[in-house]
Amino acid sequence: MALAPPLDLPSGIRPVRHDDVGRLSHVLARAFRDDPTHRWFFPSERVWRRHSHRSFALLLRDNLATGTVLTNDRLEGAALWNEPSASEPGALQRLLFGMRMLRHFGAHIPRAIRGFRVIGEAQPRQRKWYLGVIGTDPPRQGQGVGRALIEPALARADAEALPAWLEASRPANVPYYQRFGFEVTHEIALPEGPPLFGMLRKPRV
Repeated sequence: MALAPPLDLPSGIRPVRHDDVGRLSHVLARAFRDDPTHRWFFPSERVWRRHSHRSFALLLRDNLATGTVLTNDRLEGAALWNEPSASEPGALQRLLFGMRMLRHFGAHIPRAIRGFRVIGEAQPRQRKWYLGVIGTDPPRQGQGVGRALIEPALARADAEALPAWLEASRPANVPYYQRFGFEVTHEIALPEGPPLFGMLRKPRV
């Protein structure tokens, strides 16, 4: 199977490299410091301080192998995209990733397992571009970093006539994603946790 061509990236936006992971993991941890869903997974302050950036480092490395991860030249944010052309991980690969991820949740492992299952089951079963994580360093939020990391993949989705999907982790974020054409399809209820908002963007063709 032929590899998909690289995304058309604007000036200042580039793919993440392996040597970026350490710094970007801390950027994402700061970006999600007060995120209700992230803190539902890490309700203990001690566990959050020790493991939040480590969990993001694991996500970044995993997506570098299977998806598309974008940042800017100053490493002020990151967007983790799963491409529709990426092969689905096998059962063993999913199990190993889950084991590596779960060790970061301490005593809250059962909660994390239930949460991941709920989020996974809520996704539409169709080929799509999936924005799993996007975050901008708090001092740079509201200055266009996130938009620059989102738009290249959406342009590719439109060119391929494919939808895009994400889960908004708080009501205040919904209007932001609506500017890109995402619309809420349903609310995702975490077990005894905050709501997520599943958002689908139809291709603009």
